[in-house]
Amino acid sequence: MKSTPLVKFSLLGFSSILTLLVVILRPSPNSLLFWFFVIPGCVAGLGYTLLSRADDRREEKEITDWNSRLAASVDIHDFEDDGHLHEYFTPEEREKIISELKSMPKGSRSLKRAIEIVNPEIKDENGA
Repeated sequence: MKSTPLVKFSLLGFSSILTLLVVILRPSPNSLLFWFFVIPGCVAGLGYTLLSRADDRREEKEITDWNSRLAASVDIHDFEDDGHLHEYFTPEEREKIISELKSMPKGSRSLKRAIEIVNPEIKDENGA
């Protein structure tokens, strides 16, 4: 499940506000007010951390899967990839590159040509 940026921003903001309140008001650690700020702040911070890590792992898996599918589909490696090729494309464009490669005849599947079809501007930026 992908979390929305609004949810993560809200958790981070809530946690930050509660932390600031503890710093500004400086309630005694023995008071109920202290724990009223600290516990929800920690829970919100933990929630933000867990959501961020889950999103990072999901994105890493998607990129690894795409790179594997790309390597299996390309016959002619005529476009230099330093491991960051995925950053130039949206997920939809990545899928279109794969479909363009699969539509080319086997043995002549050119990565450069597929990229030119999906996004011609990328060719100029990389000097390929």
